[in-house]
Amino acid sequence: MNISFWKRATEGKHGGDTFHIACRIIIGKKRSDISTGICIKGEDWDNDRKRVKKSEPLYKSYNQQLLMMESQLYEVHQEQLRLGKVVTPALVSKIYRKGTEDQLKLIDAYDQLIEYKVNIERLQKSTLKKYYTFRRVLLRYLEEQEYLGMLAIEVVPAHGLRIFTWYANQSTHESLFNSKLFVRSISACLRLAAQNGQIPFNPLSDLRFPTVKGKKTVDALSKEELQRIEEYKPKTEDIRKVRDLFLFQCYTGLSYEALVRFEYDEHVHLEDGIEYIIMTRSKTDRDFVVPLFHSAKTILLRWGRRLPPSSNRLSKHKIYHNTNYNRKLKELAIDCAIEPQRMTTHMGRRTFATRMLNDKGVSLEVVAEMLGHADTRITQSHYAKVTIGRLKFELEKMLEEQMRDR
Repeated sequence: MNISFWKRATEGKHGGDTFHIACRIIIGKKRSDISTGICIKGEDWDNDRKRVKKSEPLYKSYNQQLLMMESQLYEVHQEQLRLGKVVTPALVSKIYRKGTEDQLKLIDAYDQLIEYKVNIERLQKSTLKKYYTFRRVLLRYLEEQEYLGMLAIEVVPAHGLRIFTWYANQSTHESLFNSKLFVRSISACLRLAAQNGQIPFNPLSDLRFPTVKGKKTVDALSKEELQRIEEYKPKTEDIRKVRDLFLFQCYTGLSYEALVRFEYDEHVHLEDGIEYIIMTRSKTDRDFVVPLFHSAKTILLRWGRRLPPSSNRLSKHKIYHNTNYNRKLKELAIDCAIEPQRMTTHMGRRTFATRMLNDKGVSLEVVAEMLGHADTRITQSHYAKVTIGRLKFELEKMLEEQMRDR
């Protein structure tokens, strides 16, 4: 028996520059073809070696799949010879396909992933909602492409990944980032199926998305923008609460995670007539100390020595959930003539650090302690952007010292 792989042109909607890889079984003068489920660009196929070239990002997984298929076909052939049967390409093809009929389908594998997330990882409803949205997108895609019965191991050819990303972007009206999450969730369901022994391997194990190189730029509110928020008179009670919550972050540098845990009676301590917020940052497990400035304390007193609550009723969340908080911050930004995409729950922390470093002249080491950073290099790389105001402050300070020395 001879087994070879070859490419044939893709028909229909996505035909043209892509090719299906087929497996041909030859015994004597008879032959039979089986689909491998792999679809790649023509230039990514090495016709001499009968393997996928390295120019295809998933070449390792695809070549592993071809080797495994070849090995299984030879095993079927040898087993039928041992049984004394007359072996034909059609018989080998029939037995091989029958052995793969009961494999896990992609949509079933995705349901298995959701069940795992619910029962084992116990994700919150808001996170699970995204998985259910992705499942609807996947189901529509499989139905439109007539792939609904596709076996998990035959899924995700290279062109399919590009379609998945495009389709998720069109269907959910979300950013390309969420489209990548969609494709990664498919990889996660295949990885779980491989761990459970339902498929031999995850065909998306080599999947990588390009990343943007360079340091992340840290944005903070300018003095004028912060002043506009301080002077703004909210139109609704919700926006008033969000405005005060965000200003509290700008005055203290607390992260959203710290805001959720903050309790006045537990975390505010009086030392030498000055009130300090003393907490432990969950991310670094380090204690941090921040003076409770008058502007921050005024906000607490306004709401009865606590942060603005998400509701007047007893609620699981003392403050707004992160998703709702971010959404309402964008409404606040629009009212205050600030670009809404800039406003996030983390911007208050950025604004605090920038004000301390550049406007107040606080040293980098002290700011790192107030932010709970494990290393001053983190503070320096993310927040220590020297402005003209900071240079002016340092220059005036130096001139005052020189005048005193005379």
